[in-house]
Amino acid sequence: MENIMNKMRNKKGAISIEAGIAIIIFVMLSGFLVDLLMVSYKHFTVSRAGSYLARTVGIQSGILPYVPHQFPGGSKNYTTSSEMYNKLNETFASAGIESSQWRAFINGQKLTPATSIQGDYLDKFDIEIEVDYWWAITKNVIPGLGQGTARAKRSVVGEYKIRTEDWHLD
Repeated sequence: MENIMNKMRNKKGAISIEAGIAIIIFVMLSGFLVDLLMVSYKHFTVSRAGSYLARTVGIQSGILPYVPHQFPGGSKNYTTSSEMYNKLNETFASAGIESSQWRAFINGQKLTPATSIQGDYLDKFDIEIEVDYWWAITKNVIPGLGQGTARAKRSVVGEYKIRTEDWHLD
């Protein structure tokens, strides 16, 4: 017992222990900051995609799998549901989000390449986008911190008045 007490009083190697602890703390903090940046970027991407989807649905008063024949500008100005789905998929892929990790809803209906939601002038559209994400490094240090869901909710009103008269744009 006395031998152990003498070793504890001896200060040799204390700096090595302190340096080891400092390095472990530095690595944990660095991992947390990297995770925080990645998760923040995914939240930013979800917010940006939600705003884009809401703006487009509002301008078009809905989203259809085809271009309405009376829409001003025709296919140059109208974004179909398949085009929107592909644009959102590309946007999320650039943020490292796979197609199985995100979902978009318009008035509670899931956005697919064949989604058909038609509204009229001043009709309300509720937009919601959800993305699943994981804390890649920090989940190994803090138990229970694994998966989360980023959500963006937007409400918009339709800006396009559907013409029911029998006329066509050239």
